[in-house]
Amino acid sequence: MLRHMTKVAGFLALAALGICEAQSTPADGKAELQTVTTVFVKGNSETADALRDKMTTYSCLQPSINEKKADAVMDVDEASRHSSTMLEGNTNKVASSVTITMPNGDQVWSKTKLGRDGFVHSGAGTAVVEMLRSLAKDACPGWVLRNEGHDGTPFHKDYVRP
Repeated sequence: MLRHMTKVAGFLALAALGICEAQSTPADGKAELQTVTTVFVKGNSETADALRDKMTTYSCLQPSINEKKADAVMDVDEASRHSSTMLEGNTNKVASSVTITMPNGDQVWSKTKLGRDGFVHSGAGTAVVEMLRSLAKDACPGWVLRNEGHDGTPFHKDYVRP
């Protein structure tokens, strides 16, 4: 019985060590993400277009038109989600996924958001706003929601970093 308890305790110690290591990895990615100022948005979809248009309003990052000159690459994927329920009827939503990769190949950020039904569009715009707000929290030190797009803040399109 004692031998069995020793094995279990050893396993739990290794599991705890693995959990601590897994939790320290995002902090390293977050520090690397905070060095990024320009991002090349890779993709041709409603989500990619909305990211290019709204990036300067909802984050401190600037879109780049050249992949080789950008600090990081943002890969964008978009998938339709169709559902049918008795209460809501047929709904068409879009799932927008983004992955940010550094030039050395390190993946530093990834997120998927589900857009709400749009009146005319797929709802990708709402997914993009929520995604950029999450990105700003990780990539832009000092980010607060009330500073989005206001003159004189690091989140305005005309702001120049010191």
